[in-house]
Amino acid sequence: MADELRIIEEALVPRDDIIEILLAKIVGLSCVKNQIRGMRRTIELEQNNDIMNKNIIPFPRHVAIVGNPGVGKTFVARLWMNMMYKIGAVTSAKSMEVGRDELVDCKSEIRTIFKTRSVLQSVAGGVLFVDEAYTLLPSSARFRERDHGAVALEN
Repeated sequence: MADELRIIEEALVPRDDIIEILLAKIVGLSCVKNQIRGMRRTIELEQNNDIMNKNIIPFPRHVAIVGNPGVGKTFVARLWMNMMYKIGAVTSAKSMEVGRDELVDCKSEIRTIFKTRSVLQSVAGGVLFVDEAYTLLPSSARFRERDHGAVALEN
């Protein structure tokens, strides 16, 4: 019976599957792993429907990883970045990790727009990971006239 289960499991998830190899690096977090697997299957179905010339609305490719400090959000996001091209979620293998400083210029909105658009153009078709994205939201800790995070979000 154990051999039959192993054969079935290996047929469903081959040992050399790169996505499963990457997911094995995540300890626990079965909900996150299943979310990634679900996204993969949805994209595969989309691709099959495209081949069959059926009009479907594409699955959104935006993900927000939330949780308490220290639970591994950044680690998971970095792994996920590597998987997005492999599962067909994006058209390019390009990826970039940025924070507030790479998107926002505290001196002017125009410079913030330029910085943000430059980042977006350089990773077009690939994956952009905005670490600590909440720092782009307005904050009472920053001077209002120099807080251009919202401008970066709009672009």
